[in-house]
Amino acid sequence: MSSTADAFWLDGTRPALQRLAAAFDPASADGVLLVHRTFQVHAEVGLGDFLLDAWGTLRRRREREVAPYFYAGVQMISPALLAETPDDRFSMNQAWDAAIGRGRLRGMVHDGLWFHLSTPADLSEAESLLQARLTGETR
Repeated sequence: MSSTADAFWLDGTRPALQRLAAAFDPASADGVLLVHRTFQVHAEVGLGDFLLDAWGTLRRRREREVAPYFYAGVQMISPALLAETPDDRFSMNQAWDAAIGRGRLRGMVHDGLWFHLSTPADLSEAESLLQARLTGETR
């Protein structure tokens, strides 16, 4: 794990990157985001980022709404998603919002473990959970 990482995941039943590749169809979507369930994370994730319909189409949470999913830090995108972005600094949120507006951004729910590592306490908790998973022992 890199010292600059802020997320770490373990695959579920099938590797997440394989699942993303299989879910990505440039004919119907400009991108697929890996999302994770907010209630399954042992860290502060706020009110969540997205809601997901039965077809995998994402929408942003509205003001004062709690969203069950947040962006898990991995995406597979088409160059078309970046076609209208500025050449200098920009936020992927701008590209995602444009794709959402066109109905062309999908989400895929991660089925493995996901850890947010923004503080030393987050890292310590993740290490403890992984240790317990591997050995059955806790610190």
